[in-house]
Amino acid sequence: MSGATNYYVDPRAVNGAYLELDETESRHLVKVMRAKTGEIFWAIDGQGNKYRARIIESNPRKATAKILEHTRMENEPTSKVCLACGICRGAKMDYVVEKGTELGVAEFRFFISKRTRGDGIGEAKFERWNKLARSAAKQSMRTIIPKIHQIVHFEGILSNRNEYDLALIAEIGADSNLGIDGDENRGDSAILLVGPESGLSSEEMERARQAGFKPLGLGPRRLRAETAAVVFVSVVMARLGEL
Repeated sequence: MSGATNYYVDPRAVNGAYLELDETESRHLVKVMRAKTGEIFWAIDGQGNKYRARIIESNPRKATAKILEHTRMENEPTSKVCLACGICRGAKMDYVVEKGTELGVAEFRFFISKRTRGDGIGEAKFERWNKLARSAAKQSMRTIIPKIHQIVHFEGILSNRNEYDLALIAEIGADSNLGIDGDENRGDSAILLVGPESGLSSEEMERARQAGFKPLGLGPRRLRAETAAVVFVSVVMARLGEL
C-alpha cells in the first residue's frame, strides 16, 4: 500500500509488537482501500507515535497488524502553538479546527466573551471537533492530534497566558512585525488570541494587553473571525520557521 494515508490507532490498542485498528479505521483500510493480509500501512496514535505495520488479519471490524517501525513526532512543529479563538456561529469553528490542525496547532482553547454566547455547544459538538481534528491530522501526515479544551470565559484564557513563552493577540491596525524571526526570543510555545465574529470589546483588548498579550496586525484588510484565526496561525508558524 501507499504511505500517503495515515490510520488512527488508539494508544491502548498498541500492545508490544502489535496493534489493532478500531472498526471505523479497519473498515476504511480493508473495505475502501481493499488492503490484504501482508500489506503495509502507517498508523498514528495522536500522541506523537507513528507506526509502520504489516497486516496479519484483514478483518473489516478489527484489523490486526505487526509493527515493523516506530518513529516519534514526525511532521510536528518544534514550537507548541495554542489557538485561542472566540466562539463563532454555525460551521465556522469546524473550519478553524480543521485548518488549524493542518497548519500544526497543538491545542485549541475556545472562549465566550462579551459579544458571544456559548448556547447549544454540548458534547456532540466537541465530538465533531475531535473527529475533524483527527481527520485533519491524518490528512496532513501529522502524528499529534490537537487537544480541544473545554470552553471557558475570556478571563479564563487570560489566566492561561503564563503557560506559554509568547502571547499574541490579533488587532486591526497593529504592527505586523513579530520581532521573533530566527531563533532569538521565539521560545518553545505560543498562544494566539483572536476574537469572535463581532470582535473583542475595547475593555477586553485592554485586559489582554495587561495580561501580557502583544498585539499583532494581520494586514490592512478586515478579515472574518475564522479567516483571521487561520491567517494568524499561518503568519506565526512562518515567522517561527515552522512552515
